[in-house]
Amino acid sequence: MLKPPSKPHPLAVGKLLDDPRIIALPLRTDVKKTLARDEANRQRQGDFPSDNTIDGSVQRIIDITETFLAPGYPRALNATGVLLHTGLGRAPLADSAVFAMQQAAEYCLLEVDKDTGERGNRWLEIERKLALLTGAEAALVVNNCASAVLLALAGIASRKEVIVSRGELVEIGGGFRMPDVMANAGVKRVEVGTTNRTRLKDYQSAITEKTAALLKVHPSNYRVVGFTESASLHDLVELAHTNGLPLFEDLGNGLLFDLTPYKLPHEPTLLESIAEGVDLVAVSGDKCFGGPQAGILLGKKEWIAKCRKHALLRAVRPDKLTLAALDATVILWLSKRELEIPFFTMLSQTSTQLKNRAENIIKTIGETFQQKYSIKIVEDEAMIGSGAVPQMPFPDISLSMQTNSESIAHLAKRLRLLPIPLFSVVKENSIRIHLRSVLPKDDFLLAELIAKL
Repeated sequence: MLKPPSKPHPLAVGKLLDDPRIIALPLRTDVKKTLARDEANRQRQGDFPSDNTIDGSVQRIIDITETFLAPGYPRALNATGVLLHTGLGRAPLADSAVFAMQQAAEYCLLEVDKDTGERGNRWLEIERKLALLTGAEAALVVNNCASAVLLALAGIASRKEVIVSRGELVEIGGGFRMPDVMANAGVKRVEVGTTNRTRLKDYQSAITEKTAALLKVHPSNYRVVGFTESASLHDLVELAHTNGLPLFEDLGNGLLFDLTPYKLPHEPTLLESIAEGVDLVAVSGDKCFGGPQAGILLGKKEWIAKCRKHALLRAVRPDKLTLAALDATVILWLSKRELEIPFFTMLSQTSTQLKNRAENIIKTIGETFQQKYSIKIVEDEAMIGSGAVPQMPFPDISLSMQTNSESIAHLAKRLRLLPIPLFSVVKENSIRIHLRSVLPKDDFLLAELIAKL
């Protein structure tokens, strides 16, 4: 009787570690041991490829090492037409914000008073500027807008009731739901109205001695249209103040200017909320504000002070790099240098400017490229993205690429695998390279990358 073929044995860990190629890897010894054990365990579990040799195993470890030692968050070009693309890092930072982060990466004046040499307040400088920019009495910066909402609710209404419209119990990306945030802030949610209609009297009838605040949530990533009704911000402020309550608004978008000149519908701005008398407003620093990821609370001193005293603040405070970048961005808004803020630059591009850029890029790419790839200029649509303005397209110009030599999906993947990944859109059997979401300073780089195909 023939014996069944013997199973191959895993390579010994020691044999792998003694190989000169593994010894030469620029890794800690304990990390090399882990990778060698992982390779041996993989083989013990029956994963024996055809190259189950010392050379094959060593090469797999080398390949894994190269992956681990490559930067995890490399630069990319965003040609998707989504200006605030969450997957690509939302708002790109202004040059001055990047420089400020580089300076703060060294020792910096974070929490020290240079006059006395004593410990200072990390928030002092940025919050003075935010108050001046927005007209708010006070400000507080945390690590993101979700933290700002959580801290505000916990600070002003812990163990008490907060009234909110059923139509504003939103969910944003990543399964972040307002009801869950309110529960974790330790407040009791009191829902009023219906999904599509909530009147002022609904809030009014729900107010009791247990009510601590009214909550207004801006529907920044969706719209309810048709048979709808909602209480105005002005009326909610008046109702809250008549009853000695604060109105807290989760505005989110961080918008400081009117969008209508850019062929977009009007969106409520941060400045409008402050002027209307809202007691607390929470916005994101990395959306229309054009800065780093941060949560910004603005409003009345009384309510900001309650948030500042809450123990949760320590857990959600921003680091020095965030504060430095946000400070630099605020300075640009204050000094009317908003065109240096990339988000504002992209939004402000006219169709004529975009077309001129497209023509210059095609010239730079050259005729040789166009013998294989058909490329033309087309009118297109862009989006602000990141839940800042809900699904409202506005004019854009794209480069449309087509080829018969490969599938469009494969071409899009090759663009993503370029030395600097280029993210585009597949539409109507073509690659669309949107120019509005590419900064003008990157046009030559964009042309170079496309030509590498």
